[in-house]
Amino acid sequence: MMKKIILFLGIACGLVSCLEVLELNHDNSDPVLVVEGLITDKPGPYTVRLSTTVSFNLSQRSNPVEDAIVTISDDLGNQEILNYVENGRYETTSMQGMIGRTYYLDVAYGGVNYKSQSTLLPVSAIDTLYSTFEKATRFIEGGYYLSIGAKSANPNLVNYFRWKVYEADSLYNGVNDIMVARDDYFEGEFVFQFGYPFEIGDTVKVEMYSLNKDAYDYYQGFVTILQSDGGLFSPPPVNAPSNISERVLGIFQACSVVSEEVIIAK
Repeated sequence: MMKKIILFLGIACGLVSCLEVLELNHDNSDPVLVVEGLITDKPGPYTVRLSTTVSFNLSQRSNPVEDAIVTISDDLGNQEILNYVENGRYETTSMQGMIGRTYYLDVAYGGVNYKSQSTLLPVSAIDTLYSTFEKATRFIEGGYYLSIGAKSANPNLVNYFRWKVYEADSLYNGVNDIMVARDDYFEGEFVFQFGYPFEIGDTVKVEMYSLNKDAYDYYQGFVTILQSDGGLFSPPPVNAPSNISERVLGIFQACSVVSEEVIIAK
């Protein structure tokens, strides 16, 4: 029998591992490179976004980096230098992500080579995707809540994953919509319920991504930052742990992806 856990918006399970954490001096800090890189087993192009942080007293959120050399290679010796597109975005042209391969990122910028690596792990298959009606209570809105059932991709290992939920092709992308989990608390099968109330007729798509542990830790740290209110009993916020060398913010990740779509009905 599948075990069940209910995921409300922004809830993530587990503990953050002891990766290097970068603390910034917000009063007078030098710009820090921000890296957002993703390669999947779906057809490309794959994107690496680069920017630098700006002072808190400036209205802009970041500065796009336009003069870096960005290279992605794999453990078979394949290599590609990404093309600069616009607004700090660099893209591949021919690379195809493959499950089981390890990918290496090299960003040459400002006289420094920033490096990272990530193995493209298999993702669990989605067995079921269904909705159930929940009455409104003091804690939740009334509506149809979506549940997903899956089996562990590697039953003998700890598997890490992330979900993204779309309604009519619009991604839930707010500060409370980062949903990651690990499956070592289950016996190979699990069911999760998302905390979004839908209406009959809504078209909903769920994407499920495999994660390496360092990517899981990054999202866990990011959720902790978002949920910190800075109160008396809250620790001072620090940046999420990165899997990229040198002093840098962000994450490079290789993920396999599966998706399912459903129309909400009674």
